[in-house]
Formats: sequence, structure tokens, C-alpha cells
Amino acid sequence: MWFDAAHLGVSVKEVVQACRDHPDPIHLYGERLVVHVQTTPEAIEDIIQIFIRLIEEKKAAGFVPDSATLNGNGREPRTRPYEDARDRK
Repeated sequence: MWFDAAHLGVSVKEVVQACRDHPDPIHLYGERLVVHVQTTPEAIEDIIQIFIRLIEEKKAAGFVPDSATLNGNGREPRTRPYEDARDRK
């Protein structure tokens, strides 16, 4: 799964660091999340809670998104991770 939380004021770097700092570290190296059959339900809940915490911290700090429908670069969010590359043909 690919994520882009920039429109919520959360950078990939912040998510990666929060995952590293978790008591049971989650190994994340970018905006791609990979879930395997051995991934526990607790690990899924942990990453959901990390995202919720980061978003709540941004709201508490006064972050207000420009638009709920735009991503961080001002374009409509992509529905497929390779959409741009495929559309260039």
C-alpha cells in the first residue's frame, strides 16, 4: 500500500521516524507499506495509531489543510501508485 499524508501536514520522514520510535519498532523506509501473512493484527493497529497520533499532533499545532481533496503537491490524489508513469505513454 502506498500512502501520502502530506495533505494532512505529515511528511513521510515523520511517519518513518514515528515508526522507528515505537516501542516495538515498525520498519518503514518510505511511503510504501508492505503487509505479509506473518504481520500481526497488533502491528496493523500500531501503525494506524501512529498515523492518528501524528495527524492529531498536526491539528493541535494548528495545521489546516488547504483542501481535503488535494494532496501535498496541489494535484488530485493518485488512485494507483504508477498512474503518472503509465499515463505518459
